[in-house]
Amino acid sequence: MKKVLIFLFSVMLTMQVSAQADLAAVNAATESLRKGLMEKNKTLLDHITHPSLSYGHSSGLIEDKATFINALITGPVSFAAIDISGQTVKIEGDVAIVRHLWTAKLMDNGNPRDLKLSVILVWKKDKKDWKLLARQAVKM
Repeated sequence: MKKVLIFLFSVMLTMQVSAQADLAAVNAATESLRKGLMEKNKTLLDHITHPSLSYGHSSGLIEDKATFINALITGPVSFAAIDISGQTVKIEGDVAIVRHLWTAKLMDNGNPRDLKLSVILVWKKDKKDWKLLARQAVKM
């Protein structure tokens, strides 16, 4: 009986440590996305996005991975600041759902703009890395 209890305790402890590691990794991936957007970092964005990415803008525009990255890198929008608040993360197996408020200061065709969005991100674990599978934003 003692061995069974020790085994069950070790399994529960392992699961808790794994869940905490996944939570930290999803938060880090979300921060990498923020940095990649601000820096227009093609390599980083390519690394953290899933090949089947569906990237939904608050305007209703939906882009695949290649279109999203190309439009960000070559397009007229650049971010001066992106702040994330009120973030929640729910992990179910190899899928994580992240919700947060997103406020940004940006230049769009040389014109300054402020943007406030509610965002949902869907991350999928690919081996040991979390990849952005889907994103949708709505204006606040």
